Amino acid sequence: MNKKFLTVTAIVFSALLASGCGGSSTEGTVVTLANGEQAGVIMTVPQTDETSQTAGESVPETSAVETATSAEDGLVVVQTKTASNDYSFTFLGTVITPGEPCEPVVSALGTTYDYYENTSDVDQSITSKIYAYSDFAIKATPDSTGDYISAVYLNTGNCVTNEGVSFGTPSDTVIAIYGENYTAEGDAIVYRSGNIKLSFYFTNGNVSDIIYEYEPDL
Repeated sequence: MNKKFLTVTAIVFSALLASGCGGSSTEGTVVTLANGEQAGVIMTVPQTDETSQTAGESVPETSAVETATSAEDGLVVVQTKTASNDYSFTFLGTVITPGEPCEPVVSALGTTYDYYENTSDVDQSITSKIYAYSDFAIKATPDSTGDYISAVYLNTGNCVTNEGVSFGTPSDTVIAIYGENYTAEGDAIVYRSGNIKLSFYFTNGNVSDIIYEYEPDL
């Protein structure tokens, strides 16, 4: 038996409960804010030991969502962070944001990584550093103040964006969550917020790569 999870933003959560949207909700329905912005969709998640829960219990950390309450007919309402405002990736409680200093993040994540350096062909100075963890990698770039996070590469389905997207997520679900304000760049759709670029690559219509990048001001 499957349970349905409704991915919504905190803004619309209380409104959903007040309207009593339980048994009337259908698979694939797009949740829309009052201003017309798409906030998420109803999706079916196969029930496993992790997703089999009762009302009010929390979804495990690995799902990147938090169960707030249960509605009727097995529809579990969950909240995610509002998309498009702050493109950060969170791993085991450590927030990884492109453009921020790298050292505190690496220290918080521990020493279970492979380390690589890229150097200049001209003077052999270090141009970037790669901290490769089992499921993702951080690229750090030196500047006058120290190393900053210039990119984050999500490499496996164990990683989930703060908004709930992972490997295998359909493209229409990504757009429903992040909105229509994106650009198409090759095989990717790209969102930008300030100096942060978030790219989703697709294979057969499903997410196959996720990359966060920092774009310095010119």
